[in-house]
Order: sequence, then C-alpha cells, then structure tokens
Amino acid sequence: MATIQKTLNGAIGTSFFGDEIKATTKQLEAIIGKASRFKDSKVSREWVREFGGILFTLYDWKMSEFGDEEAIIWHIGGYNSESTGKVKQELERLLKLL
Repeated sequence: MATIQKTLNGAIGTSFFGDEIKATTKQLEAIIGKASRFKDSKVSREWVREFGGILFTLYDWKMSEFGDEEAIIWHIGGYNSESTGKVKQELERLLKLL
C-alpha cells in the first residue's frame, strides 16, 4: 500500500480542483508530518507531499487566523481532479484511524 511521504519536488503547476477535507492542523500533522508555515495573506500552512506517485499540496486558503486544534476546510491541490480525489480518499481514511 502506498504511503503519504514528503517530497523534494516542488508544487509548481498544481491547482485546486474542488477537493477539500475538514481537519485540524494537529490531526494532519499526526498523519503527514509538520506543515510549512507562512505569514501570507492567502496561505498560512501548507504540505507538499506524494502519495502513490501523485504530487499534491494541502493548504488553508485565506484562513490565517485559526488554532492548531480548530477544524477547518483544507484545499487539496494537484495536477488533475482524478489525482486530488485519490488523495482526498486516502487522507479521509487516515483521519478515521486517529
């Protein structure tokens, strides 16, 4: 079974295709590691990861003011909707195991 892993590849060219998940930063860091944090008006936390050869990003969008234990909606970015859908399914599966 494929696992979600850090990647050295950049996320240039990924886009949002409508796939989202609801979770806390704490939950996500438990299953995919520490987020990169930014002081930006559009994204404050982001992960760039790979799952089964699929490069994806997971990020908050214009949600800079929230705590690590507050559940929010996270955007999943990728190269197409099929890949972001697969990532969403895997993230939801992993969250249920917590």
